[in-house]
Amino acid sequence: GGHLALMLGTTETRDPKASSRQSSKVQAVVNFFGVSDFTLMLPLWNVLAETVFGVKPADVRPLMAAASPLTHLDKLDAPVFTFHGIADWVVPISQSKALDSKLKELGIAHTFIQIRDSGHEVDLKRKDVQDAVAAMLAWLDGQLRP
Repeated sequence: GGHLALMLGTTETRDPKASSRQSSKVQAVVNFFGVSDFTLMLPLWNVLAETVFGVKPADVRPLMAAASPLTHLDKLDAPVFTFHGIADWVVPISQSKALDSKLKELGIAHTFIQIRDSGHEVDLKRKDVQDAVAAMLAWLDGQLRP
């Protein structure tokens, strides 16, 4: 979900056949544990190249880059709120750290909250997670109000 939200926030499309010429640009992105750069996970994805991307491992890198939000980021992209567990075993925290670094470099407004002793889950019984969700809701309120 986080990866798809990031892709939506970093890739704007316009339908040239649509009469309204509406853009797909979003106002804000909430990223929970999203992959921002598949190429940083290349050793793992070499194994999954054929099943996920449908190509041989030697041919997977360009597809992984195209599927990576970091590849598409530019200074006009929407602000991003990122929430990531430091002990995430599915999507390493390095993914969100790379995103944070690129967002800073481009001057894109963002918030990055790292949750200690948390994996790839949102445990709403934890006070620090409750605080992070409250921060996200307040951030969204600030981003989406006119």
